[in-house]
Amino acid sequence: MFGLEDKLRGSVRKSIDFAKKGYIEVRIVSGDSMGTAKRTAINAGLITETEASIEGYCMTGEEFRKKVGGIKLSTERNVENNLVYEVENLDEFRKIAGRVKVLARSNPDDKLALVSGLKQLGKVVAVTGDSNNDAKALFNGNVGLAMGSGCEVAKDSSDMILINDNFASVLFANMWGRAIYNNIKKFLQF
Repeated sequence: MFGLEDKLRGSVRKSIDFAKKGYIEVRIVSGDSMGTAKRTAINAGLITETEASIEGYCMTGEEFRKKVGGIKLSTERNVENNLVYEVENLDEFRKIAGRVKVLARSNPDDKLALVSGLKQLGKVVAVTGDSNNDAKALFNGNVGLAMGSGCEVAKDSSDMILINDNFASVLFANMWGRAIYNNIKKFLQF
């Protein structure tokens, strides 16, 4: 018997702390087992050991799907005339959304449901991913950020490609974007 471990980069924990200070909510949506997803979230500083054992912070894709009823196509289209997805049960999603930090054993539709539900609640959603399973969510997020080492389908579905595959790059781009936006507001006010 042997085990394999894909260690987190050293910058991930700092990046999660930086995101929390900037009021950016980070969630892990993974196809991995619950144990693996929880351990990754704990090691990254997304949740604590105590939070990992509290109901609602971590759930499987199947549990999530049952609670929110999955996704459906909206009768409306977005500005680019693309199809818009919605969660079936928005009231239940609203109860879950503020708490859930880890979705384990999830499938592509679970990722899409999370993205769509957050957008229905008026949130701006950035999605990172690197595989075929992430393509729908990358395409439907407000901003899709594919990893440079990812598959071509993910890259084609995203708005930007992170050449360095570093989550911290997303947060630094957000920080600079906010600074530029504030400077423009100040200039217009002046």
